[in-house]
Amino acid sequence: MFDYQAGEKYKLTLIIVGFAGAMVGMFFTLLLQPEQRPQQTAKQRPKWADHPDVTGGRGATAYNAQAQQPGAAPLTAEPQVAPTNADDALRLISDWLPMAWDFSAASAGTNQEKAIQYMSPECAQAYRANIWSPEMAQTIALSGAKSQFNTTSVKIGEQRPDGAVVVLVEGQQILDVPGKGQNVHEVKFEYLVKMTPDRKLQIAGMGEAGKGFGI
Repeated sequence: MFDYQAGEKYKLTLIIVGFAGAMVGMFFTLLLQPEQRPQQTAKQRPKWADHPDVTGGRGATAYNAQAQQPGAAPLTAEPQVAPTNADDALRLISDWLPMAWDFSAASAGTNQEKAIQYMSPECAQAYRANIWSPEMAQTIALSGAKSQFNTTSVKIGEQRPDGAVVVLVEGQQILDVPGKGQNVHEVKFEYLVKMTPDRKLQIAGMGEAGKGFGI
C-alpha cells in the first residue's frame, strides 16, 4: 500500500545513482542503490526539499489566514493548478524513460540533457548534482559503454491531493562495457509528475519504489 502524503515521501527526493570505478584499468558497474547518509541528511536538509512547488503549500497559509478576518480585503492567491491528467503523465514518462536511462557513451550526453529539460528547476539541479554530474558525464563518454533500457510496466501509482501523479515504472537496465562484461539490473522506480501553473507537465521527484528516504 502506498502512502503519498504531501510533503512526506516526495520532497524532490532523488535516488542517488552510483557508478563505481573508472574506465581505464578499473572495474565499471552500474549501481542503483540510495546513498545512506541519515546523520548528514538530518543536519543539512536541502533547501529544495521544502520548496512550495513540492509541498503544495505555496500561498495556502496566507490565503486562509486572510479569509478568516471579517471585512479584510481578500488576498489574491496563485491560480489553482489543475490536477495532472493520468494519461498525459503516463505518456510523458514513457517518452522520457529512453532518454533518462541512456548511459551509452555515444549518446548519453545528448539524451541526458534532453531528459533534464522535462524536470522542474529544483529537480534538475539535484539531478545534475547527484546523478548526471560533469564527472559522471566524462566517465560515461570515455567508457565505450552501451546501455539499453527495457520497459516492462508503466502505470499510475497514486493521484495525490495536490493534483500530482505518481507513475510507477518497472524495467530492466542493461549496461555493457568493453572488456568488463554486461551488468543487468531490475529497475523499480517512482516518478512524481506535476502540472505547472502554465499547464506544463514536469517531473518533480523520483525515487526507488517502496523505499522511504526521509529527506
